[in-house]
Amino acid sequence: MRLLTHNMLKCHVKNCPDQSKNFPLRIQEAQIEQIETELNPEFINRMLPRLEWDALVSTAKSIDIKEGKMICESCGHIYPIKNSVPNMLLAEHEI
Repeated sequence: MRLLTHNMLKCHVKNCPDQSKNFPLRIQEAQIEQIETELNPEFINRMLPRLEWDALVSTAKSIDIKEGKMICESCGHIYPIKNSVPNMLLAEHEI
């Protein structure tokens, strides 16, 4: 999972008690890999207005997460990360 992806994910559990604490998701037990990418100014210009700067800075050390989990600070829901892909699917009772 890329850092930019993490910056746009939040907990969507129906009964999450404090919606102000459902972002950013806390990363835990992560296997991290740093991957260099080519500079793409057009992409950066499109993404800058959408970024939450404080969340980006707090997660900056997690450049590319291979395995691990993200945890909602509000409700404790765990979103697993496998093969760099975060699983944001919820069970039926959580929707």
